[in-house]
Amino acid sequence: MVKYIKLLKRAIYKIKEIVFIKITNLFIAKNKIYPKIIIFGFQKSGTTAIAKLLALNTGMSITIDPPILWKGIPKVIKNETTIDKVIFNNKVFFTTQILKEPGLTLIANDVINLFPNSKYIFIVRNPFENIRSILNRLDLRGDYDVLPDDIFNNVNPNWKDKLTGELYGINKKSYIEVLALLWVKYVNVYLNKPDKFLLVKYEDFNKNKKQIIEKTVMQLGFKSINDISSSMNKQFQPKGKKVDLKAFFWEKNYLKIEKICGKTATKFGY
Repeated sequence: MVKYIKLLKRAIYKIKEIVFIKITNLFIAKNKIYPKIIIFGFQKSGTTAIAKLLALNTGMSITIDPPILWKGIPKVIKNETTIDKVIFNNKVFFTTQILKEPGLTLIANDVINLFPNSKYIFIVRNPFENIRSILNRLDLRGDYDVLPDDIFNNVNPNWKDKLTGELYGINKKSYIEVLALLWVKYVNVYLNKPDKFLLVKYEDFNKNKKQIIEKTVMQLGFKSINDISSSMNKQFQPKGKKVDLKAFFWEKNYLKIEKICGKTATKFGY
């Protein structure tokens, strides 16, 4: 009997949740609520730190990496659904003024069509440091030719597609080549339509966070209302390791990144 009562309570809670989301979605659609700022860029390029400092500076609400998109974006990329269905069926999760989810970058055109009145920021980072930061985040070395199966199997499932490349049409056994090709694929989103985005280089941000945040806010047409001085050195994500890049990747993998990313990286001054 107790078991059935618990099941009934769960069912009632679920029904209430569905009704709440439906009502909220209708309200959002009627009042045309949408993010004022959407942030794009490759994973571990500084998007979280910049997004959170922008929110602190402007007093805007923010959504960081909504889990609903982690399942939805791969389906959009595989043409199993569309981003408007993923978002509009879950509008309640996309009502904040700033939206940051790097996975949206490869479908940025769809997102821009969906939110034409939003402002768009694109974050770019030196490819060597960007790839090193991803590997640090996953606690992986950078000197393997091919990532051993026992190590790959222990990688967070949400990151595995970034190492195999299959989802993105990349057919390479080397995880370093996959990440390098993905970096190029991501930043080409900006290079193909630079007039759509405000570009922020992570290196510039890192040198003078307060100045870059305030400048970005002004360029987007918003106002800085809070002093972020006390939050500038706050660690918003696990800190990467300062390493000698050639020692971290070893020569073979370092040259792979240089060969794949070099020409594109020079367009950003790297």
